[in-house]
Amino acid sequence: MDNSLILVLMAGILANNYAIQNFLGVDSILSNGSSVKKSLRLGGFVTLIMVISAVITWPLQTYVLKHAEYLQTLAFVTVILIVAAAVEKIAGKSPDRDFLLFAVNGAVLGLCIRNAQTGFAEAIFAAAGAGLGFLAAMAVFSSLRDRVEEEEVPEAFRGLPVNLLIISMMSLALFAF
Repeated sequence: MDNSLILVLMAGILANNYAIQNFLGVDSILSNGSSVKKSLRLGGFVTLIMVISAVITWPLQTYVLKHAEYLQTLAFVTVILIVAAAVEKIAGKSPDRDFLLFAVNGAVLGLCIRNAQTGFAEAIFAAAGAGLGFLAAMAVFSSLRDRVEEEEVPEAFRGLPVNLLIISMMSLALFAF
């Protein structure tokens, strides 16, 4: 395996984390008020959706939408919705009531649009890295949110303000990569 593909994978997890560094899909992380276990499950589903969507949207952009770029967003959103519905159907039961919202967040669409300008192997590894990075961000955020004692936080910072502070500190921590 080429070392550059491993670097693309690691960059997606750490340095180019779509949720923390690029702020794509951060709404899904902030609205996910669940346990670490549930965050891992949802992050796994989002990773799967990212990889399958990348496998479908790369050839779609390269061979079909090459001269019709104005249809790119519409086509990609349609593919992502179909993939998310198929994964939800295969999973048997809906892992979360807002599963399609998690699937059609900015991280998945941003990944597909970015991957349309790369090679196929790089697109797949970037999708896997972005998905694993998203999964890691969801798990770490859930863990940190569980550790924050709401009673010890000043009333003005409870809820969304303290969550935004946690996300910004995570972003600063990953900024070094």
